[in-house]
Amino acid sequence: LKRIALAGGAVTMLAPTELPFGVHWDESGIVFSQASKGIFRVSPDGGTPELLVKLAEDEMASVPQVLPGGKAVLFSVKKIAENWDTGKVVVQVLGGERKTLVDGAADGRYLASGDLVYARGINLLATRFDLSSLSVSGPAVVVAEGVRRGGVNAAGSAVAQFSVAANGTLVYLPGAGNVSDDIVDLAIFDRAGAAKPLGLKPARYRFPRVSPDGRYIAFDVDEERETNVWVYELAGGRATQRLTFGGNNRFPVWSRDGKWITYQSDRDGDLAIYRQLADGSGAAERLTRPEQGAEHIPQSWSRGDGNLLFSVVKDQQWTLWTLAASERRATPFGDVHSVDLIDADFSLDGRWVAYQAREANERRMVFVQPFPATGAKYLARQEGGGHPYWSAKGDELILNVGPGASVRVPFSATPRVAFGESIDLSRAAREEPNPGLARRSADAFPDGEHLIGLYTGAMSPSADPLQIRVVLNWLEEVRSKVPAR
Repeated sequence: LKRIALAGGAVTMLAPTELPFGVHWDESGIVFSQASKGIFRVSPDGGTPELLVKLAEDEMASVPQVLPGGKAVLFSVKKIAENWDTGKVVVQVLGGERKTLVDGAADGRYLASGDLVYARGINLLATRFDLSSLSVSGPAVVVAEGVRRGGVNAAGSAVAQFSVAANGTLVYLPGAGNVSDDIVDLAIFDRAGAAKPLGLKPARYRFPRVSPDGRYIAFDVDEERETNVWVYELAGGRATQRLTFGGNNRFPVWSRDGKWITYQSDRDGDLAIYRQLADGSGAAERLTRPEQGAEHIPQSWSRGDGNLLFSVVKDQQWTLWTLAASERRATPFGDVHSVDLIDADFSLDGRWVAYQAREANERRMVFVQPFPATGAKYLARQEGGGHPYWSAKGDELILNVGPGASVRVPFSATPRVAFGESIDLSRAAREEPNPGLARRSADAFPDGEHLIGLYTGAMSPSADPLQIRVVLNWLEEVRSKVPAR
Protein backbone atom coordinates (compact mmCIF):
# COMPACT_ATOMS: atom_id res chain seq x y z
CA LEU A 1 0.00 0.00 0.00
CA LYS A 2 1.60 3.27 -1.15
CA ARG A 3 0.82 6.99 -1.28
CA ILE A 4 2.03 9.27 -4.05
CA ALA A 5 2.26 13.04 -3.77
CA LEU A 6 0.75 14.86 -6.74
CA ALA A 7 3.24 17.70 -6.35
CA GLY A 8 6.67 16.25 -6.96
CA GLY A 9 5.54 12.65 -7.35
CA ALA A 10 7.12 11.37 -4.13
CA VAL A 11 6.00 7.84 -3.22
CA THR A 12 5.58 6.81 0.42
CA MET A 13 5.22 3.19 1.55
CA LEU A 14 2.32 3.08 4.00
CA ALA A 15 2.14 -0.63 4.82
CA PRO A 16 3.41 -3.91 3.29
CA THR A 17 0.09 -5.60 2.50
CA GLU A 18 -1.02 -8.35 0.13
CA LEU A 19 -3.76 -7.42 -2.37
CA PRO A 20 -5.52 -4.48 -0.66
CA PHE A 21 -9.05 -3.92 -2.02
CA GLY A 22 -11.15 -0.77 -2.25
CA VAL A 23 -8.85 1.78 -0.60
CA HIS A 24 -10.79 4.71 0.93
CA TRP A 25 -9.23 7.86 2.41
CA ASP A 26 -11.13 10.13 4.80
CA GLU A 27 -10.56 12.06 8.00
CA SER A 28 -10.21 8.81 9.98
CA GLY A 29 -7.27 7.62 7.88
CA ILE A 30 -6.79 5.21 4.96
CA VAL A 31 -9.09 2.18 5.17
CA PHE A 32 -8.71 -0.97 3.07
CA SER A 33 -9.69 -4.62 2.94
CA GLN A 34 -7.17 -7.43 2.65
CA ALA A 35 -8.86 -10.42 1.04
CA SER A 36 -10.24 -12.69 3.79
CA LYS A 37 -8.01 -11.31 6.55
CA GLY A 38 -10.11 -8.30 7.47
CA ILE A 39 -10.60 -4.56 7.14
CA PHE A 40 -7.73 -2.37 8.27
CA ARG A 41 -6.96 1.32 8.83
CA VAL A 42 -3.56 2.97 8.53
CA SER A 43 -2.33 6.54 9.00
CA PRO A 44 -1.62 8.57 5.82
CA ASP A 45 1.92 8.84 7.23
CA GLY A 46 2.30 5.06 7.38
CA GLY A 47 2.70 2.67 10.27
CA THR A 48 1.17 -0.57 11.48
CA PRO A 49 -2.36 -1.12 10.12
CA GLU A 50 -5.13 -1.36 12.73
CA LEU A 51 -7.63 -4.22 12.38
CA LEU A 52 -11.15 -2.77 12.32
CA VAL A 53 -13.23 -5.76 11.24
CA LYS A 54 -12.26 -9.44 11.34
CA LEU A 55 -13.66 -11.63 8.57
CA ALA A 56 -14.52 -15.32 8.53
CA GLU A 57 -12.12 -17.63 6.69
CA ASP A 58 -14.59 -18.10 3.83
CA GLU A 59 -15.35 -14.37 3.39
CA MET A 60 -13.98 -11.62 1.17
CA ALA A 61 -14.66 -7.93 1.76
CA SER A 62 -14.16 -4.87 -0.38
CA VAL A 63 -14.70 -1.12 -0.55
CA PRO A 64 -14.73 -0.28 3.19
CA GLN A 65 -15.69 3.19 4.40
CA VAL A 66 -15.63 4.49 7.98
CA LEU A 67 -18.92 6.32 8.44
CA PRO A 68 -19.09 9.86 9.88
CA GLY A 69 -18.59 9.71 13.64
CA GLY A 70 -16.01 6.94 13.31
CA LYS A 71 -18.05 4.29 15.11
CA ALA A 72 -19.07 2.02 12.22
CA VAL A 73 -17.70 0.67 8.93
CA LEU A 74 -19.67 0.29 5.70
CA PHE A 75 -18.37 -2.42 3.32
CA SER A 76 -19.26 -5.12 0.80
CA VAL A 77 -18.87 -8.81 1.64
CA LYS A 78 -19.36 -12.20 -0.02
CA LYS A 79 -18.33 -15.82 0.28
CA ILE A 80 -14.97 -16.39 -1.42
CA ALA A 81 -16.28 -19.09 -3.76
CA GLU A 82 -19.33 -17.06 -4.81
CA ASN A 83 -19.91 -14.21 -7.24
CA TRP A 84 -20.51 -10.63 -6.14
CA ASP A 85 -24.05 -10.98 -7.52
CA THR A 86 -24.72 -12.82 -4.26
CA GLY A 87 -22.80 -10.29 -2.18
CA LYS A 88 -24.14 -7.91 0.46
CA VAL A 89 -23.65 -4.32 1.47
CA VAL A 90 -23.31 -4.33 5.25
CA VAL A 91 -22.52 -2.04 8.16
CA GLN A 92 -20.72 -3.05 11.32
CA VAL A 93 -20.24 -1.11 14.53
CA LEU A 94 -16.59 -1.31 15.59
CA GLY A 95 -16.40 -4.19 18.04
CA GLY A 96 -20.08 -4.94 17.52
CA GLU A 97 -22.58 -6.76 15.35
CA ARG A 98 -22.85 -6.70 11.57
CA LYS A 99 -26.09 -5.62 9.88
CA THR A 100 -27.06 -6.35 6.28
CA LEU A 101 -28.31 -3.30 4.41
CA VAL A 102 -28.74 -4.63 0.86
CA ASP A 103 -28.66 -8.18 -0.54
CA GLY A 104 -27.37 -8.94 -4.04
CA ALA A 105 -25.28 -5.78 -4.30
CA ALA A 106 -21.75 -4.46 -3.91
CA ASP A 107 -19.64 -1.32 -3.53
CA GLY A 108 -21.91 0.46 -1.05
CA ARG A 109 -20.92 4.06 -0.25
CA TYR A 110 -22.41 6.69 2.02
CA LEU A 111 -23.08 10.02 0.33
CA ALA A 112 -23.13 13.50 1.83
CA SER A 113 -26.76 13.69 0.70
CA GLY A 114 -27.63 11.18 3.42
CA ASP A 115 -28.11 8.33 0.95
CA LEU A 116 -26.54 4.91 0.41
CA VAL A 117 -25.42 4.28 -3.17
CA TYR A 118 -24.41 0.81 -4.37
CA ALA A 119 -23.75 -1.19 -7.55
CA ARG A 120 -26.05 -3.83 -8.95
CA GLY A 121 -25.03 -5.08 -12.36
CA ILE A 122 -23.83 -2.03 -14.31
CA ASN A 123 -26.16 0.44 -12.58
CA LEU A 124 -25.85 2.54 -9.44
CA LEU A 125 -28.84 2.58 -7.12
CA ALA A 126 -29.50 4.77 -4.12
CA THR A 127 -31.75 4.61 -1.07
CA ARG A 128 -32.14 6.69 2.08
CA PHE A 129 -29.69 5.86 4.90
CA ASP A 130 -30.07 6.88 8.54
CA LEU A 131 -26.74 7.34 10.31
CA SER A 132 -28.23 7.20 13.82
CA SER A 133 -29.96 3.85 13.36
CA LEU A 134 -27.59 2.55 10.64
CA SER A 135 -30.53 1.49 8.51
CA VAL A 136 -31.97 2.07 5.06
CA SER A 137 -35.51 3.11 4.32
CA GLY A 138 -37.71 3.57 1.28
CA PRO A 139 -37.34 2.15 -2.22
CA ALA A 140 -34.07 2.11 -4.11
CA VAL A 141 -33.89 4.02 -7.41
CA VAL A 142 -31.39 3.98 -10.29
CA VAL A 143 -29.20 7.09 -10.16
CA ALA A 144 -26.61 6.20 -12.84
CA GLU A 145 -26.61 3.68 -15.69
CA GLY A 146 -23.81 1.94 -17.57
CA VAL A 147 -21.03 2.10 -14.95
CA ARG A 148 -18.16 -0.32 -15.49
CA ARG A 149 -17.24 -2.90 -12.88
CA GLY A 150 -13.59 -3.22 -12.00
CA GLY A 151 -10.67 -5.53 -12.57
CA VAL A 152 -9.39 -7.47 -15.53
CA ASN A 153 -11.06 -10.88 -15.58
CA ALA A 154 -12.81 -10.14 -12.29
CA ALA A 155 -16.28 -10.74 -13.66
CA GLY A 156 -18.74 -9.35 -11.15
CA SER A 157 -16.04 -7.52 -9.22
CA ALA A 158 -17.20 -5.58 -6.16
CA VAL A 159 -15.66 -2.33 -7.34
CA ALA A 160 -17.70 -0.08 -9.60
CA GLN A 161 -15.60 2.47 -11.43
CA PHE A 162 -16.96 5.69 -9.93
CA SER A 163 -16.17 8.26 -7.28
CA VAL A 164 -18.11 11.16 -5.74
CA ALA A 165 -16.39 14.35 -4.61
CA ALA A 166 -17.41 16.31 -1.51
CA ASN A 167 -18.85 19.05 -3.74
CA GLY A 168 -21.27 16.57 -5.33
CA THR A 169 -19.42 15.86 -8.57
CA LEU A 170 -19.65 12.30 -9.94
CA VAL A 171 -16.87 10.79 -12.07
CA TYR A 172 -17.17 7.33 -13.60
CA LEU A 173 -16.02 4.99 -16.36
CA PRO A 174 -18.93 4.20 -18.69
CA GLY A 175 -19.40 0.78 -20.21
CA ALA A 176 -21.73 -2.14 -20.65
CA GLY A 177 -19.60 -4.54 -18.61
CA ASN A 178 -16.29 -5.08 -16.87
CA VAL A 179 -12.99 -3.49 -17.73
CA SER A 180 -12.10 -7.02 -18.88
CA ASP A 181 -14.32 -6.38 -21.93
CA ASP A 182 -11.27 -4.60 -23.34
CA ILE A 183 -9.55 -7.98 -23.76
CA VAL A 184 -10.76 -8.66 -27.27
CA ASP A 185 -8.36 -11.18 -28.81
CA LEU A 186 -6.08 -14.13 -28.22
CA ALA A 187 -2.45 -14.12 -29.24
CA ILE A 188 0.57 -16.42 -29.52
CA PHE A 189 3.46 -15.15 -27.39
CA ASP A 190 7.13 -16.05 -27.51
CA ARG A 191 9.33 -16.14 -24.41
CA ALA A 192 10.36 -12.52 -24.94
CA GLY A 193 6.72 -11.45 -24.80
CA ALA A 194 6.32 -10.65 -28.49
CA ALA A 195 2.70 -11.19 -29.53
CA LYS A 196 1.09 -12.49 -32.71
CA PRO A 197 -2.67 -11.77 -32.35
CA LEU A 198 -5.02 -14.32 -33.85
CA GLY A 199 -7.29 -11.56 -35.15
CA LEU A 200 -10.49 -13.11 -33.83
CA LYS A 201 -13.84 -11.37 -33.71
CA PRO A 202 -13.95 -9.23 -30.53
CA ALA A 203 -15.35 -11.23 -27.62
CA ARG A 204 -14.70 -12.11 -23.98
CA TYR A 205 -12.33 -15.04 -24.50
CA ARG A 206 -11.26 -17.05 -21.46
CA PHE A 207 -9.12 -20.02 -20.46
CA PRO A 208 -7.49 -20.90 -23.84
CA ARG A 209 -5.91 -24.36 -24.14
CA VAL A 210 -3.66 -25.70 -26.92
CA SER A 211 -4.32 -29.10 -28.51
CA PRO A 212 -1.52 -31.66 -28.02
CA ASP A 213 -0.44 -31.31 -31.68
CA GLY A 214 -0.44 -27.51 -31.48
CA ARG A 215 -2.95 -27.10 -34.34
CA TYR A 216 -6.05 -26.00 -32.43
CA ILE A 217 -7.03 -23.69 -29.59
CA ALA A 218 -10.05 -24.42 -27.36
CA PHE A 219 -11.47 -21.64 -25.21
CA ASP A 220 -14.74 -20.48 -23.74
CA VAL A 221 -16.55 -17.26 -24.65
CA ASP A 222 -18.61 -15.41 -22.06
CA GLU A 223 -21.53 -13.88 -23.92
CA GLU A 224 -23.29 -12.66 -20.74
CA ARG A 225 -26.46 -14.70 -21.39
CA GLU A 226 -24.51 -17.93 -21.81
CA THR A 227 -20.98 -19.29 -21.97
CA ASN A 228 -19.82 -21.87 -24.51
CA VAL A 229 -16.68 -23.68 -25.64
CA TRP A 230 -15.30 -22.86 -29.08
CA VAL A 231 -12.44 -24.31 -31.16
CA TYR A 232 -10.14 -22.42 -33.53
CA GLU A 233 -7.80 -23.98 -36.10
CA LEU A 234 -4.55 -22.02 -36.32
CA ALA A 235 -3.83 -22.93 -39.95
CA GLY A 236 -6.22 -22.43 -42.85
CA GLY A 237 -7.94 -19.21 -41.75
CA ARG A 238 -11.18 -20.95 -40.84
CA ALA A 239 -13.75 -19.30 -38.57
CA THR A 240 -14.04 -20.41 -34.95
CA GLN A 241 -16.33 -23.40 -34.43
CA ARG A 242 -18.78 -23.54 -31.58
CA LEU A 243 -18.53 -26.93 -29.85
CA THR A 244 -21.12 -26.82 -27.05
CA PHE A 245 -24.86 -26.20 -27.01
CA GLY A 246 -27.24 -26.20 -24.07
CA GLY A 247 -26.56 -24.56 -20.71
CA ASN A 248 -23.35 -22.82 -19.74
CA ASN A 249 -20.15 -24.64 -20.73
CA ARG A 250 -16.68 -23.59 -19.63
CA PHE A 251 -13.12 -24.60 -18.65
CA PRO A 252 -12.08 -26.66 -21.73
CA VAL A 253 -9.37 -29.31 -21.31
CA TRP A 254 -7.93 -31.40 -24.18
CA SER A 255 -7.48 -35.16 -23.94
CA ARG A 256 -3.87 -36.24 -24.49
CA ASP A 257 -4.75 -37.85 -27.83
CA GLY A 258 -6.40 -34.61 -28.99
CA LYS A 259 -9.71 -36.27 -29.88
CA TRP A 260 -11.80 -35.01 -26.97
CA ILE A 261 -12.48 -31.75 -25.15
CA THR A 262 -13.57 -32.01 -21.54
CA TYR A 263 -15.46 -29.15 -19.88
CA GLN A 264 -17.83 -28.16 -17.09
CA SER A 265 -21.54 -27.75 -17.88
CA ASP A 266 -24.74 -26.90 -16.01
CA ARG A 267 -26.97 -28.30 -18.78
CA ASP A 268 -28.58 -30.86 -16.47
CA GLY A 269 -28.98 -28.61 -13.45
CA ASP A 270 -25.71 -29.40 -11.67
CA LEU A 271 -22.09 -28.33 -12.29
CA ALA A 272 -20.70 -31.57 -13.69
CA ILE A 273 -17.94 -32.54 -16.10
CA TYR A 274 -18.66 -33.64 -19.68
CA ARG A 275 -16.59 -34.50 -22.71
CA GLN A 276 -17.23 -34.16 -26.42
CA LEU A 277 -15.39 -35.05 -29.62
CA ALA A 278 -13.28 -32.03 -30.57
CA ASP A 279 -14.50 -32.06 -34.18
CA GLY A 280 -18.08 -31.56 -32.99
CA SER A 281 -19.33 -34.82 -34.50
CA GLY A 282 -20.70 -36.40 -31.33
CA ALA A 283 -23.02 -35.63 -28.43
CA ALA A 284 -21.86 -34.56 -24.99
CA GLU A 285 -21.01 -37.39 -22.59
CA ARG A 286 -21.34 -36.91 -18.83
CA LEU A 287 -18.30 -37.97 -16.79
CA THR A 288 -19.12 -36.93 -13.20
CA ARG A 289 -22.12 -36.46 -10.92
CA PRO A 290 -21.46 -33.88 -8.17
CA GLU A 291 -23.21 -34.29 -4.85
CA GLN A 292 -25.75 -31.65 -3.86
CA GLY A 293 -24.14 -28.22 -3.57
CA ALA A 294 -20.80 -29.28 -5.10
CA GLU A 295 -19.09 -28.09 -8.28
CA HIS A 296 -16.66 -30.08 -10.45
CA ILE A 297 -13.99 -28.32 -12.54
CA PRO A 298 -11.80 -30.25 -15.02
CA GLN A 299 -8.05 -29.63 -14.74
CA SER A 300 -5.90 -32.01 -16.79
CA TRP A 301 -5.70 -35.52 -18.31
CA SER A 302 -2.87 -37.91 -17.50
CA ARG A 303 -0.73 -39.56 -20.14
CA GLY A 304 -2.82 -42.07 -22.07
CA ASP A 305 -6.02 -40.36 -20.88
CA GLY A 306 -6.40 -42.89 -18.07
CA ASN A 307 -7.08 -40.35 -15.33
CA LEU A 308 -8.76 -36.96 -15.23
CA LEU A 309 -7.57 -34.50 -12.62
CA PHE A 310 -10.41 -32.27 -11.40
CA SER A 311 -11.19 -29.96 -8.51
CA VAL A 312 -14.27 -30.04 -6.29
CA VAL A 313 -15.65 -27.01 -4.46
CA LYS A 314 -18.31 -27.28 -1.79
CA ASP A 315 -19.10 -24.99 1.13
CA GLN A 316 -16.24 -22.69 0.09
CA GLN A 317 -13.70 -25.52 0.42
CA TRP A 318 -11.67 -26.84 -2.53
CA THR A 319 -10.23 -30.34 -2.92
CA LEU A 320 -8.40 -32.16 -5.72
CA TRP A 321 -9.63 -35.48 -7.17
CA THR A 322 -8.89 -37.93 -9.98
CA LEU A 323 -11.37 -39.82 -12.13
CA ALA A 324 -10.33 -43.23 -13.46
CA ALA A 325 -11.78 -42.97 -16.97
CA SER A 326 -12.30 -46.68 -17.56
CA GLU A 327 -14.24 -47.22 -14.32
CA ARG A 328 -15.79 -43.74 -13.90
CA ARG A 329 -14.49 -43.94 -10.33
CA ALA A 330 -13.47 -40.73 -8.52
CA THR A 331 -11.03 -40.61 -5.60
CA PRO A 332 -9.35 -37.75 -3.68
CA PHE A 333 -5.81 -36.93 -4.73
CA GLY A 334 -3.16 -36.55 -2.06
CA ASP A 335 -5.37 -34.88 0.57
CA VAL A 336 -5.08 -31.58 -1.31
CA HIS A 337 -7.41 -28.91 0.08
CA SER A 338 -7.65 -25.13 -0.13
CA VAL A 339 -9.79 -22.19 1.01
CA ASP A 340 -9.79 -20.74 -2.49
CA LEU A 341 -9.44 -21.86 -6.09
CA ILE A 342 -7.26 -24.85 -6.97
CA ASP A 343 -5.58 -24.87 -10.38
CA ALA A 344 -3.65 -28.03 -11.33
CA ASP A 345 -1.85 -29.73 -14.21
CA PHE A 346 -0.45 -33.19 -15.01
CA SER A 347 3.12 -33.30 -16.32
CA LEU A 348 3.42 -34.59 -19.88
CA ASP A 349 4.72 -37.99 -18.70
CA GLY A 350 1.86 -38.26 -16.18
CA ARG A 351 4.21 -38.80 -13.24
CA TRP A 352 3.73 -35.43 -11.51
CA VAL A 353 0.93 -33.08 -10.53
CA ALA A 354 1.54 -29.36 -10.00
CA TYR A 355 -1.15 -27.39 -8.19
CA GLN A 356 -1.87 -24.21 -6.28
CA ALA A 357 -3.55 -24.20 -2.87
CA ARG A 358 -4.03 -21.85 0.05
CA GLU A 359 -4.73 -22.85 3.63
CA ALA A 360 -6.53 -20.49 6.02
CA ASN A 361 -4.44 -17.47 7.06
CA GLU A 362 -1.64 -18.51 4.70
CA ARG A 363 -0.38 -17.29 1.35
CA ARG A 364 -1.16 -19.19 -1.82
CA MET A 365 1.56 -21.70 -2.66
CA VAL A 366 2.46 -23.97 -5.59
CA PHE A 367 3.32 -27.60 -4.90
CA VAL A 368 4.31 -30.70 -6.87
CA GLN A 369 3.29 -34.24 -5.89
CA PRO A 370 4.04 -37.56 -7.57
CA PHE A 371 1.22 -39.45 -9.28
CA PRO A 372 -0.12 -41.72 -7.91
CA ALA A 373 0.13 -39.79 -4.63
CA THR A 374 2.62 -41.16 -2.12
CA GLY A 375 2.28 -38.50 0.58
CA ALA A 376 5.35 -36.64 -0.67
CA LYS A 377 4.83 -32.92 -1.35
CA TYR A 378 7.38 -30.46 -2.76
CA LEU A 379 7.16 -26.65 -2.59
CA ALA A 380 7.89 -25.25 -6.04
CA ARG A 381 8.46 -21.61 -5.09
CA GLN A 382 8.96 -20.12 -1.64
CA GLU A 383 7.62 -16.68 -2.62
CA GLY A 384 4.24 -18.08 -3.65
CA GLY A 385 2.35 -17.74 -6.91
CA GLY A 386 -0.37 -19.56 -8.77
CA HIS A 387 -1.73 -20.89 -12.09
CA PRO A 388 0.97 -23.59 -12.45
CA TYR A 389 1.34 -25.47 -15.72
CA TRP A 390 4.12 -27.51 -17.26
CA SER A 391 6.20 -26.60 -20.27
CA ALA A 392 6.05 -29.07 -23.15
CA LYS A 393 9.38 -30.63 -22.20
CA GLY A 394 8.32 -31.19 -18.59
CA ASP A 395 11.52 -29.67 -17.23
CA GLU A 396 10.01 -26.43 -15.96
CA LEU A 397 6.85 -24.96 -14.45
CA ILE A 398 5.29 -21.68 -15.53
CA LEU A 399 3.73 -19.61 -12.73
CA ASN A 400 1.73 -16.40 -12.41
CA VAL A 401 3.36 -14.63 -9.46
CA GLY A 402 1.57 -11.27 -9.52
CA PRO A 403 0.04 -8.53 -11.64
CA GLY A 404 2.09 -8.38 -14.83
CA ALA A 405 4.62 -10.96 -13.62
CA SER A 406 5.24 -14.59 -14.59
CA VAL A 407 8.23 -16.87 -14.06
CA ARG A 408 9.66 -20.16 -15.28
CA VAL A 409 10.83 -22.52 -12.54
CA PRO A 410 13.25 -25.28 -13.68
CA PHE A 411 12.29 -28.76 -12.43
CA SER A 412 14.28 -31.96 -12.10
CA ALA A 413 13.13 -35.31 -10.72
CA THR A 414 16.50 -37.11 -10.70
CA PRO A 415 18.44 -37.98 -8.67
CA ARG A 416 15.93 -36.18 -6.42
CA VAL A 417 13.22 -33.59 -6.85
CA ALA A 418 14.75 -30.13 -7.17
CA PHE A 419 13.69 -26.69 -8.40
CA GLY A 420 15.97 -24.09 -9.94
CA GLU A 421 15.99 -20.34 -9.51
CA SER A 422 12.96 -18.56 -10.98
CA ILE A 423 13.47 -16.99 -14.42
CA ASP A 424 11.35 -13.99 -15.43
CA LEU A 425 8.91 -14.65 -18.26
CA SER A 426 7.67 -11.52 -20.01
CA ARG A 427 3.94 -10.81 -19.83
CA ALA A 428 4.06 -7.62 -21.95
CA ALA A 429 0.62 -7.51 -23.61
CA ARG A 430 -0.51 -10.81 -22.05
CA GLU A 431 -3.07 -10.66 -19.24
CA GLU A 432 -3.66 -13.15 -16.43
CA PRO A 433 -6.40 -13.07 -13.77
CA ASN A 434 -5.81 -13.19 -10.04
CA PRO A 435 -5.04 -16.87 -9.20
CA GLY A 436 -7.48 -16.79 -6.30
CA LEU A 437 -10.40 -15.62 -8.44
CA ALA A 438 -10.16 -17.37 -11.79
CA ARG A 439 -8.37 -20.19 -13.60
CA ARG A 440 -5.29 -19.54 -15.69
CA SER A 441 -5.74 -17.90 -19.06
CA ALA A 442 -2.58 -19.17 -20.75
CA ASP A 443 -1.23 -22.47 -22.05
CA ALA A 444 2.00 -23.83 -23.51
CA PHE A 445 2.51 -24.93 -27.11
CA PRO A 446 4.20 -28.30 -27.71
CA ASP A 447 7.29 -26.57 -29.17
CA GLY A 448 8.18 -25.35 -25.66
CA GLU A 449 8.84 -21.83 -26.97
CA HIS A 450 5.38 -20.27 -27.29
CA LEU A 451 2.26 -19.63 -25.22
CA ILE A 452 -1.35 -18.82 -26.01
CA GLY A 453 -2.89 -16.08 -23.88
CA LEU A 454 -5.24 -13.12 -23.61
CA TYR A 455 -4.06 -10.18 -25.70
CA THR A 456 -4.39 -6.68 -24.23
CA GLY A 457 -2.29 -4.80 -26.75
CA ALA A 458 -5.20 -3.43 -28.78
CA MET A 459 -8.88 -2.75 -28.51
CA SER A 460 -11.56 -3.55 -31.02
CA PRO A 461 -12.35 -0.67 -33.43
CA SER A 462 -15.97 -1.21 -32.43
CA ALA A 463 -15.28 -0.95 -28.71
CA ASP A 464 -16.06 2.29 -26.93
CA PRO A 465 -12.85 4.19 -26.10
CA LEU A 466 -12.10 4.39 -22.41
CA GLN A 467 -13.14 7.78 -21.06
CA ILE A 468 -13.99 9.35 -17.74
CA ARG A 469 -17.37 11.03 -17.56
CA VAL A 470 -18.01 13.90 -15.18
CA VAL A 471 -21.46 14.83 -13.84
CA LEU A 472 -21.57 18.15 -12.01
CA ASN A 473 -23.98 18.65 -9.10
CA TRP A 474 -24.80 14.93 -9.15
CA LEU A 475 -25.83 14.86 -5.50
CA GLU A 476 -28.63 17.30 -6.33
CA GLU A 477 -29.87 14.78 -8.89
CA VAL A 478 -29.71 12.00 -6.29
CA ARG A 479 -31.69 14.09 -3.80
CA SER A 480 -34.36 14.73 -6.42
CA LYS A 481 -34.69 11.01 -7.30
CA VAL A 482 -34.50 9.34 -3.88
CA PRO A 483 -37.82 9.65 -2.01
CA ALA A 484 -37.69 11.56 1.26
CA ARG A 485 -38.47 9.70 4.46
